[in-house]
Amino acid sequence: MNMKRKNTQTKIRKETLAYSLYRSLCGSCAFKTVCRVKAHPCPAVALMPKPKEDGWYPTPEPPKDQYIDAWEPVRLELPEPYFDDYPGNDIGLQLFSERFRDFIEQHKQPKDRFQWLENPVVCRNEERPYFILHFYDADNVLDESRIIFDEPYEIGRPASIQVPAFSAQKIQGHSIFTYVDPGYTHNSDRVYVSRELKQAILKAKMTGVTFEAVRITNDLE
Repeated sequence: MNMKRKNTQTKIRKETLAYSLYRSLCGSCAFKTVCRVKAHPCPAVALMPKPKEDGWYPTPEPPKDQYIDAWEPVRLELPEPYFDDYPGNDIGLQLFSERFRDFIEQHKQPKDRFQWLENPVVCRNEERPYFILHFYDADNVLDESRIIFDEPYEIGRPASIQVPAFSAQKIQGHSIFTYVDPGYTHNSDRVYVSRELKQAILKAKMTGVTFEAVRITNDLE
């Protein structure tokens, strides 16, 4: 994609056509096993495998941009029994409760291409079913002329997206989606939902989830 670098940020409207999905966690408990703010649930902690000979840990995330036929669940443990519909975790997996998964399935559109990978979560002696939302394909939903980029991670490597800008025309027909980040040459880890799906999620009172408006542009402007 022929994308131009932008140095100025466009104002984001509070009400828009799409929203980024976030976990309602406080900053003090991110990546920690004990949350000092009792009003916020603690993230699930992954029991990491032994490091390789070079000192790096094997990545427990599903591989990007491909359909997965077999998934070996990552052992995730909650330090406290907060089984939210959209729980946090310390390795960035997009975890959904069984109730939230079924809800998304009821509201997805034909253009939404993702799969669910079963990955239970444990707390003490209780285990509950959870599912990883995995995008194995992503449409081009970006307005390439309005994207704000980071500085390239390495010389000669494409810059990654700091602030995406979505095309109002291109996101039509999607309820839940992501984008391809040229800096990483794979799908983004972020999840975006349509305004209609956001309103439905709020009405259903799913726990552990919050929203942030994203930049939407009209390609015909």
